[in-house]
Amino acid sequence: MPRLFGAKLALVRTRAGITQTALAQRIPIRQSHISHLEAGRKAPTVDLVVLLTWVFHVSPDYFLQDSIEIEPIPKIAVPVSWQGDLLRLGEKIQHLRIKRGWSQFELGEHLGLRGQGFVSAIELARKLPSVDLLLRMVEVFDLPADILLLDWLDLFG
Repeated sequence: MPRLFGAKLALVRTRAGITQTALAQRIPIRQSHISHLEAGRKAPTVDLVVLLTWVFHVSPDYFLQDSIEIEPIPKIAVPVSWQGDLLRLGEKIQHLRIKRGWSQFELGEHLGLRGQGFVSAIELARKLPSVDLLLRMVEVFDLPADILLLDWLDLFG
């Protein structure tokens, strides 16, 4: 889990002038969950990171990468049509795997997984990776998380 996630979330939220309660109503999760995230007692999920990107127009890499300083907050342009969806992650993972000539089993080995079942489920959009697994994917593919998580950023071109 990224160590600075909670501090970054608290900073972004307060700078936007949004209370934990208002954020909880917007995305919708419990206010207590936001409190636990900000205190570092709970880990974020990949879909929550993407929703926070949508709400605050802040890069997923900012939230996920401890190597990115807490300040300044890197704002990104978010297309008006995007609603925080995470539709192309599996397609992108499959493309990157095939481009490297790896089977699902081989990608699973690179990620420290047993077998190819979970890789298959991610590629078919049946499951989302944990944040820790996503960060391993970022390392294995040597790409920013933004490329994997933001549907409008294309890696196929």
